[in-house]
Amino acid sequence: MENINRARSIPPRNQKAEITEHTRSHSIPSNKLELFQVSEPSIIFMEKLLKWVNEAPTDEKQSRKVAKERIINAYNQHLTTLDLSNLALTSLPPAGTLNKITALTVLDLSRNQISTIPANAWTGLNNLNVLNLSENQISIIPANAWTGLNNLTELDLSRNQISTIPANAWTG
Repeated sequence: MENINRARSIPPRNQKAEITEHTRSHSIPSNKLELFQVSEPSIIFMEKLLKWVNEAPTDEKQSRKVAKERIINAYNQHLTTLDLSNLALTSLPPAGTLNKITALTVLDLSRNQISTIPANAWTGLNNLNVLNLSENQISIIPANAWTGLNNLTELDLSRNQISTIPANAWTG
C-alpha cells in the first residue's frame, strides 16, 4: 500500500498540531518532520466528546454537535472563555473533557436544560473564575459538586429549582 502525504499544513516549529474529531494517528514516513504526534489523552478526549454527541436524544444531537465544536475550538486555541449557553443541553459535557481546556477561566452553561451536576464535575478546572449555570433545571446539588473550583470567584445558580445546597458541596 502506497503512503500518500495528505497533510494540508504542518504547524510552525514549537506549535502543536491541531486536533480534530477525525484525528486518530499520524504516520508520515520519509519526511523530515521533527515532531508531529497526537497524544493518547487527546484521542480519549475526542472519543468522549463523540460518544456524548452520538448518545444524545435526537432532539438534542445538533446542540451537542455545536457544543462539541466549541469545546474542541477552546481546546485547540487555548481559550480562556467557553460559551455553551442557550444550546438546550440536558447534561454537562462528559467528565475528562472540559478539564483539558487548562486556560479556561470563564464557563457559561446558562439557559440550557441541565438538571443535575455530577459530583466532581469540575475537577481539573483549576483556573476557572466564573461559572454561570443560571436558567437551567438544576434541583439537587450533590456532595462534592464544586470540588476543584479553588479559584472560583463568581457562581451564578439563579433561576434554577434548587432548594438546598449541602454543606459538603465544596469538599472533596
